[in-house]
Amino acid sequence: MSGGAGLSFFTEHVLDLEIDLDAPWPGGTDWEALAAQAAQALAHVAPELANPRLSTSLIFAGDKDVQALNRDWRGKDKPTNVLSFPMLEREDLLALAADGPP
Repeated sequence: MSGGAGLSFFTEHVLDLEIDLDAPWPGGTDWEALAAQAAQALAHVAPELANPRLSTSLIFAGDKDVQALNRDWRGKDKPTNVLSFPMLEREDLLALAADGPP
């Protein structure tokens, strides 16, 4: 399955999602609904990410892929439930103006 979805992220920002799936994932999964739930949770816990100059990537991965990422990036050779790779320090993120170059 491959496709794109625009999800409202607060009232001013649209979170554009491109959904690409690699097998094996269970059939019948509503990926757009799952991504929408993730966007809502993100808006709730980190409203500063609604800045239109930012982009967010979300990957749904199985244990094998997550374990490889965790091993390669964090030196921990085991799966985990969440990995995040922020591009900005929190102070820089909070100071980032909404207008300006991408």
